[in-house]
Amino acid sequence: MLRSGRINIISLLLLPLLALGQPSEEEFGYFIFPIKPGVRNTLSGTMGELRSTHFHTGIDIRTGGQQGLAVLAAADGYISRIKVAPGGFGNTLYILHPNGKTTVYAHLKSFTKELQAYVKDAQYKKESFEVNLFPRKNLFSVHQGDTIALSGNSGSSGGPHLHFDIRDEGQNLLNPLKYGFAEVVDTRSPYANSLALLTFNIDARVEGEFGRFEYKLAGTGNEFIYSDTINAIGTIGLELYAWDRMNGTRFKTGITEIRLEIDNKELFGQNIDTWSFSRARSFYQHVNYKSLVTKGRRFHKLYVDNGNTLRFYDPTPTNGRLTIEEGKFYNVRISMTDSYGNESIVKVVIYGSPTRSKTLGQTSKSRLQARLRNTLIIVGDSLSGNIVSLKFKDKIISLESAYDDVSGNPVFLWDLTKAIPEVIDLGDTLLSTNIISMIPPRQEYKVFNTHADVIFKKNSLFDTLFFNFKYQIDTSLNIEKIHIGNKDVPIKGSVTASIKPSINIINKDQASVYAVFENNNFSFAGGSWKEDRIDFQMRSFGVYTILTDSIPPEIKPLIINNQRIVFRISDKLSGIKKISATLNGEWLLIAKNPKKKQYWAEKHYNNDNYVGELKLEVTDNANNIKVYTTKIK
Repeated sequence: MLRSGRINIISLLLLPLLALGQPSEEEFGYFIFPIKPGVRNTLSGTMGELRSTHFHTGIDIRTGGQQGLAVLAAADGYISRIKVAPGGFGNTLYILHPNGKTTVYAHLKSFTKELQAYVKDAQYKKESFEVNLFPRKNLFSVHQGDTIALSGNSGSSGGPHLHFDIRDEGQNLLNPLKYGFAEVVDTRSPYANSLALLTFNIDARVEGEFGRFEYKLAGTGNEFIYSDTINAIGTIGLELYAWDRMNGTRFKTGITEIRLEIDNKELFGQNIDTWSFSRARSFYQHVNYKSLVTKGRRFHKLYVDNGNTLRFYDPTPTNGRLTIEEGKFYNVRISMTDSYGNESIVKVVIYGSPTRSKTLGQTSKSRLQARLRNTLIIVGDSLSGNIVSLKFKDKIISLESAYDDVSGNPVFLWDLTKAIPEVIDLGDTLLSTNIISMIPPRQEYKVFNTHADVIFKKNSLFDTLFFNFKYQIDTSLNIEKIHIGNKDVPIKGSVTASIKPSINIINKDQASVYAVFENNNFSFAGGSWKEDRIDFQMRSFGVYTILTDSIPPEIKPLIINNQRIVFRISDKLSGIKKISATLNGEWLLIAKNPKKKQYWAEKHYNNDNYVGELKLEVTDNANNIKVYTTKIK
C-alpha cells in the first residue's frame, strides 16, 4: 500500500543547522523534505508570516510554477484524514506518524490511484464533491519517501506550490523549519521598512501630537535606523512593519522572533514557533488592523493588545507599553530573527518631550473627527476657536483644545469612557459622532434601532467597542445603506444583525444582504427573512444593504463529449450556491476550480463514459436556477 518510490536520504538531512531551536535530538531530521528531497529548494511562505486574514501556517514549497511533482510522505505513518474542498487547502492529505506528530500536504493536484478511488467512492456515496474523510488506522499505511500525491494549485492557492504543515498531538501548529531541512538555505536577514509610534493615553504625545505616526527606516545590511531623535511623552506603543527575506526568492516571508528592548531591558518579545487554531482570530489583535484593511500594510504590534489570547509572547510587566518621562533619553533596540538565526536590528532614540521637534509629514484636515482606541479626536479650524461644545442627551460640555496641529488647527481630545457625545458643535458646524453605544467584551449585548438591531454574543468582541451606526439612502441606486460599526475595528467571533428595510422588498426569496465596498462593489452576505426583517451574521463591520438578484447563473459548455465534460459557470451578483449534474438520471460528480470558474465531470470508474442525457443544474445564492441539458453520443 502506497510504498512505491521509497527514497532513503535521511543522512542528507542531518546537516547541522545550529541556529535552529531543535525540537529534540531524536526528532531533528525525523522528517524528509516532501518535494524533491536532497535537492535545493526555495519557499514562498513560512510559519507565522502575516497574511491578509491570518498567520501563515507551515511552509509553502515552490514547485517552479508547475503542477504534478511527486509529493512524498515525510516519515512513516498512515493517512489519517483526506479532505477535498473548492477553497482553503483544496485537496489535502494528513499523515499521523509514530512520534505523535501529523504532517499536512495541501493544494494537491491529485492523490495516488488507491487514495483517489477511495475518495471517489465517498464522493459518489455522499453525492458531494466536498468530502472530509477519516480512514481507519493503517488502512493506508505509508513509509517515508512513498509518493502519496502530485503537487497542484487546488483550493485558495495563488499559484502552484505545496503547503506543508507539522502539527503536534493536539493539532497545534509547529514550525517545520525547526526540523532540519537542508533543502532550504537561508543566509539573508529580515528587512525592516517602517516603525510606528502611537499614544496610549489622552495625555501622551508623539512630536507634540496625539495619534499614530509612522517613520520610514533606513538601513544597510542587517541594521536599520531612524536617524533623527523622536520626541514623545506619556505611555506609547511601538509597531513594526517588517518581513523576512530568503535566498533565491522575492517573496516576503515570516519573522519568527521579535524582541523590543529599551536601554537593554526587554519590553516585549514574541517567538512564533507554535500556536493553536482556536486562537487564530487573535491575528487581528496582533497586527494594526486599521493599517491592514486601509493600506494593506501589516504592522506587528510590539505590545500585547487587549483581547489578544495568543501565547507566543514573553511575559513582561507592561505587555510592551512604554512610559516616556520628560527629559530622559530612551534607546530603542528591536531585534528580528528568522528560523535560521539570521538577525537584523532596528535602532531608534526617543527623547521625553511633549513638544514638537519636527513636522510629522502629515497635515490634519479641519473639522475632522477620528478615534484612536477610546479617545475621540476632533480637529477644528480658526473659526471654531479653542473651545467646542459636546452635546449629550442631558447636558452640554465645553471642551478646550489640547494643542494645535502642524497646520495651526486646534485639536480636541475626549475620553469616550466618560460619556459618548451625540453632536460636536464647532460654532458654525455641527458634527454627528454616530456613536450610539459603548459595548463591553465578554458579555451579551443588544442594540435596538429603527433600521437594524445588532446582537453581540459573549465572544463577539476583543475589547470594548464604541459602536458606530449610520443610516442613509443612496438615491442614485435607490438602496438603503446601513453603516454597522467601524470597519477599522476587528470582530473576534461573529455579530448578528437584523436589518429592517424601509424600502419595500417585492421578492424576498431573491433578496439578500450584501456588503458594500468602494465604488459600490457588492459581496453576498446572505441572511434569512423573518416577516419584514432579514437576519445575517457579520464577521467584519462595514456598510451593508439589501439587493435583489433575479438573474440566473450563466453556463457555457467548453468541452462536451463521451470522455470529457467541462463547463464555465459564473454568476453576476449573489454567486454560485449549488451545482448538480446527472447522466441518464444518475448523479454525476462535478469537480470545481472556482478561481477559473471551471467545472468538470469526473467518472466514478475509469472505464465509464459519458453517453446519454446530461443535465446540469446551477443554483445561485438568490435561488435562481439555470438548467443545461444535452444528449451525448
